[in-house]
Amino acid sequence: MNRRYLEDTGHQQQAFWAARQRMAASATVPALATKESAAEELTLDVLAMRLEWLEVHTRTRLDATEKGFASVQSCVDRLSDMPTQLENLFSSDLDNLRQEVLEALQNERDNAHNAGQVLARTLGSEITRSVAEQAIAEVRMEIVSQTQAEAKLLREEFARSRSDEASMHLSDVKPVAFRHPLSARRP
Repeated sequence: MNRRYLEDTGHQQQAFWAARQRMAASATVPALATKESAAEELTLDVLAMRLEWLEVHTRTRLDATEKGFASVQSCVDRLSDMPTQLENLFSSDLDNLRQEVLEALQNERDNAHNAGQVLARTLGSEITRSVAEQAIAEVRMEIVSQTQAEAKLLREEFARSRSDEASMHLSDVKPVAFRHPLSARRP
């Protein structure tokens, strides 16, 4: 459409220049002093003004079209560079996003590692405490059973020593004759 408009504008411009040259040629020939020549001059003046106006209008439209064409051409040039710019933009964004994800993963690994260490310490202390409590309970039971065994032996020994003592004491005692308290009063 622009090409056709430019061609039409070119034809109009050529027609305008041809008319102008004819007017310039007729201006050198002496004009007749008749009404017809005056009317013709008036018509030629009107035509010249119209042609000048058409020339200005055409020039303005041509300039606007050239500016539009230059604008379209610059857009096309920018569009041809667009894939490279988009690729650079996306690649930098992807690199930034990849870096952020890697940093987040490293932070999560560090947090998981720290949490694992805390859990290992806690479990280790719980196991140590449990083993210590179990060992203490076993030692207590052993001490209680040894103490019970020793107490039993001491009781048996004490019972034997009492029976031995009682039997010894009985062998040392002489029988005493029993006297009735009333019999002791004899006159």
